[in-house]
Amino acid sequence: MKKKLAAVLGLGAVGGILVWLATRGGAKPVSQVALRSNPVNTVLLIDGKHEYATPQVITLPNGPHTFKAVSKTPDYLTVTYGFDYWALNGVPISEREEVLVNIAGPATITAQYRLYQAGRYPAIPI
Repeated sequence: MKKKLAAVLGLGAVGGILVWLATRGGAKPVSQVALRSNPVNTVLLIDGKHEYATPQVITLPNGPHTFKAVSKTPDYLTVTYGFDYWALNGVPISEREEVLVNIAGPATITAQYRLYQAGRYPAIPI
């Protein structure tokens, strides 16, 4: 009887731990976020600490995140690009280089750049 009771208590404790792990506070759902840019191979800064080159798919916890278009060092001898706008799932959302986006499910974030003439200061849009 003692062995059966110990086995039942042991399973109950393990089950309780599993339920606690599954429902514990602070665990946030996550979503896949596709990072895109035009032109490609542009660096994006997320939450002020993580840099990602585009294109790439990452996993983020649901909730607000900052996305920043990292400025490219101008090369006045070749063609350069300047930031134009952010799009969320294909819809323009901001023309600021840094934007706060609430991630609540799978999403595509696109940083759109504009072609600038080279060799001029300040850069003039084409």
